[in-house]
Amino acid sequence: MKKLFAPIKALGTLGWLGVIILLMAGVIEFASFSQGSVPFDTEMEKVYALTELEGNISQRLGAMQTSESFYVYSREYELDAQSHLDDALAEDAAIGEALAEMEDYGYFEPVEYEDEVYSPDSLIAEFNELRSTHRATFDQIVAAYDAGDLESAWVLEEEAADQNDELNAKLKELIDWVEEHRVYAAMDFPSDANIGVQWAALGFAVVIVLALLGYQRISATTRPLSDLANATTAIGGDQYRPELLGGLLKKGGPAGNLARALNELAAGVQARDAGLKNEIESLRAQLYESRRRRLKLFRDERQGGKQ
Repeated sequence: MKKLFAPIKALGTLGWLGVIILLMAGVIEFASFSQGSVPFDTEMEKVYALTELEGNISQRLGAMQTSESFYVYSREYELDAQSHLDDALAEDAAIGEALAEMEDYGYFEPVEYEDEVYSPDSLIAEFNELRSTHRATFDQIVAAYDAGDLESAWVLEEEAADQNDELNAKLKELIDWVEEHRVYAAMDFPSDANIGVQWAALGFAVVIVLALLGYQRISATTRPLSDLANATTAIGGDQYRPELLGGLLKKGGPAGNLARALNELAAGVQARDAGLKNEIESLRAQLYESRRRRLKLFRDERQGGKQ
């Protein structure tokens, strides 16, 4: 827990600067999340759905119908047709599984465009119902051939052919629906992306403003330190003047208190230095007077001896 709260405490010690940093981080996060595009995600889902419908289900539906035709031709010529029947049943089952997976993945979610909601549920239900009806018809064809009733089988074959046409048409209708609403999503995407870019630009502008405020705050914090450092150096070189501290002497807070303490220290150092200088000058004067007297005595002694 201490490691978790350490950054928060660190920001708290920065005062307003910490608040500015937090605001900058929040704006950047908001700008990044605002660029998410629901229409773009919808368009990509429709692209995947189109690929699956056109590349997988259409191919399997064609393979199922081909296997059914091979079965009918084989039975008419009294050939082994079991493999074709198995292939047709397998392809039909694969179509059902593929559609179920697409629904689970949300590829057929309703689409909202211009305040209207469009759903493919009815198309999928009709397609599956046609598949079920066609499978029942084909089972009747198999039963008719097994019973040797060729006339019934031929009638059922025409009915199955019509059902295949309806299946193809319904699948095409489903593909058209997906493509149409993919276009709707593509039309919505540029405006949505522009809004995301605008939010990002606004966020960037706010970050710049906050950065300038942060720089101003940092500058206001570090400028007194520079003045204090210059004043300290001046004290060491016996060049101190109160003007070096600028307006810090009149300000409150830690910087103002330190400036006033430094000014008092400088005044004390200057007073001490002035006292030392006066003492040195006094000693010099005394030494000079002493040397002058000694020199006078020496001269007087020499003059007395000559006489």
